[in-house]
Amino acid sequence: MWVTFDGEDQPIGFVVVTVHGDESFVAQLSVAKAAQGQGLGRALMHAAIGDARTRGQRAVTLTTFRDVAWNAPFYARLGFEMLTLKQYSPRLQAVRDDETGRGLPP
Repeated sequence: MWVTFDGEDQPIGFVVVTVHGDESFVAQLSVAKAAQGQGLGRALMHAAIGDARTRGQRAVTLTTFRDVAWNAPFYARLGFEMLTLKQYSPRLQAVRDDETGRGLPP
């Protein structure tokens, strides 16, 4: 987990990553509404991606809502690509199955 703080030492953003074998999975990225648009989410993601490179991970993956307008462009600028189901690793498929089982859209 990486956390970013404001000038008063209050947390204003974080990214949580889990490591599974040779994959890193971004479980959550969040930046306080008042702090959005300042590059904090991008910086947090760069920290997570850099850590994965240092570890020699073959992939950094995540799931997100396609109908949230800013999601796809934000992650595309970071180098993420949408995968087809055939491209999912067994771990990513397990995450998708779990999320769908909890009522989230696939």
